[in-house]
Amino acid sequence: MANLLILHAGRTIGPYTAEEARSYLAGGHLSTDTPAWTEGLVDWSTTADVLELLDRSPPSQAKPEFTDVTDRVLIPDGVRGFSWAAALMTLIWCLAHRVWIGLLFFIPGVGQLVSLWLGFHGRELAWRQGQWRSVKDFQQAQRRWTVAALSVWGVLLAGFAMLVLAGRVQLGTPGAAANPARPAVAAPSEGERRQNLQLPARRQDFERYFKGATPEQVRAALGVAAYERADAGRGVLVRVYRKVTLQPNSQVRDDAALIVFVNGRADTFQFMQEKN
Repeated sequence: MANLLILHAGRTIGPYTAEEARSYLAGGHLSTDTPAWTEGLVDWSTTADVLELLDRSPPSQAKPEFTDVTDRVLIPDGVRGFSWAAALMTLIWCLAHRVWIGLLFFIPGVGQLVSLWLGFHGRELAWRQGQWRSVKDFQQAQRRWTVAALSVWGVLLAGFAMLVLAGRVQLGTPGAAANPARPAVAAPSEGERRQNLQLPARRQDFERYFKGATPEQVRAALGVAAYERADAGRGVLVRVYRKVTLQPNSQVRDDAALIVFVNGRADTFQFMQEKN
């Protein structure tokens, strides 16, 4: 008697006999963990378990009664779990899996909560869409999504860390590493500093004359800066002077020369080239 239902692609099909189900398994049209149901079950089980149950049970002569079990979707072992992809790539993951609740991500103040909730329940919602041939197929797909999500966020965090580090070096904050692209230049003596600096000066000469100079000494030589900013809490002063240095190769004037004073002494130099 045909008393076996199959859940395939989100639809309930059948009823089939046990022999028909076995022929589908042999032909590769079904897998042993495909959701199935028969009389006496309160929920979906796997095809293998249902066939084993039918083998142990005597054949029934009564017509099977199929109730609202056809509306149920089994969540088998291996489906539940936290989804990093749903939490970190909410919109892309939800569109790919047709989990439309993820569109609530656009609501201000709700998006982060939706991402967190989908992290815990997204895998179940994706499974209920019925596009998976087996639990193994589902798990492999979710692993690929997890690797993609963690890789993207890893690249973003690494890029952010590099930007922060570059900002510390450029601003000459305490503890920042010196710029390795430019060799250290010894501070000039007071006699050298009293010499008239011919402007515009080569970058190397500019650094040699002002390395270790005080803000007052630099102002006496270069005048008032085009831009100045001080951070008294860190002992940092930044000044920008225009058209005072020359590029090493072309000898074209730099657009600006930036001097960072740390604890009252010229410490770090940066040069901005002319825009073509």
